Amino acid sequence: MHFGPEAWGQSFPFECPEGAFFGGRGSALSPDPEVARRQREEQRHEYAQDLKAAFQADRDAGYTKEEARQRAARRRRERKREQSRERDRSRLPESATLRIVTPPTYAPIQPQARVLIQASLDEREAEHRRRRSQEGKSVLGAEAAQAVDPLSSAGSTVPDYGLTPVVACRDREQRKGILKCLVGWRRRYHALRKKWPKQRNKEFPLGTYQMAVAHDAKVMSEQKALDEGLIYTPTGPPRWI
Repeated sequence: MHFGPEAWGQSFPFECPEGAFFGGRGSALSPDPEVARRQREEQRHEYAQDLKAAFQADRDAGYTKEEARQRAARRRRERKREQSRERDRSRLPESATLRIVTPPTYAPIQPQARVLIQASLDEREAEHRRRRSQEGKSVLGAEAAQAVDPLSSAGSTVPDYGLTPVVACRDREQRKGILKCLVGWRRRYHALRKKWPKQRNKEFPLGTYQMAVAHDAKVMSEQKALDEGLIYTPTGPPRWI
């Protein structure tokens, strides 16, 4: 399913599919995102305190530090298994609503951005159609694409072992600058990841996704990332907007 700029700000209802086997966890959280975030934070804090107390109890009982760490790791694995067993498979709602929000970067210029992005998409699509027509190839189309066997393969999946550069740029100096930012970004991320969650007040470099979404980690501003050389150019709207 695809939603373009024309869907910004719209909501789409969906019914629960037949045979859905996934559901919520046993401990229900508040429907308010901010309250749910605080509840998760409290749960993580309480669990961390329990692990710390159990670790100290093992040390007092005569276990070495490494043995105590191994016992703590087993406790974490057992807790994950318990959470999986407690998952309620029947708590999936009968319906849900998906709201397509405007990307924050484009919010101040939403009307112009919607028009320009859609025009750019239409132009690129027409360009690809012309190219395929010149090569004697047809466009499959939505209906024909839906009729394709989902288990079929478009070709060989054997890797060709070719180059897959992270940064490809003809300008040597620009490429060196981008790679320098990339190295700095990775070093900063890994350094903060090692200290997590003991130091939750530190800001991860701009572009961090999983830690920000799944663990509510703080992410630095774009200006700070530029000043510290962690990104090469601003990540705002394209220059043509």
